[in-house]
Amino acid sequence: MISTAFFERATPDQWRVVLARLKDAPIEVKRAAYRRYISSPAWKLNRFAVLARSDGRCECCGAECRVDVHHDTYDRVGNESLDDLRGLCRECHETAHGRKFRKSNRSHA
Repeated sequence: MISTAFFERATPDQWRVVLARLKDAPIEVKRAAYRRYISSPAWKLNRFAVLARSDGRCECCGAECRVDVHHDTYDRVGNESLDDLRGLCRECHETAHGRKFRKSNRSHA
C-alpha cells in the first residue's frame, strides 16, 4: 500500500512508475490512483501551465470561461506533455468525454 504522504510529495518520475505499474490493474484501482494524481503537486504544475496557456479561453470553441484541463490521451498520464492537455469549457469537456458530468455548475462566460 502506498502512503498518503507519497501522494502529496511524489515527483513526476515517481508518479510515472506508480501509474505504469497500474496498467493492468482493475479500473477502480486506476481511477483511485488517477484521482490521487490530479491532487498532486506534479499534476498541479501541468494544470497551471495549461490554464496560463489558455488564458481563460476554451482551446476548442474559444469561449471566455473558466476552463477544465482535459487529457487528450491517458496513455502518458504522469508523463504527459502539455501537448497532451487542453483547456476546455465545461460543454466542450463533456463533449470530449461523450457524457455530462455530475457537477455541471460551470458555463460559458
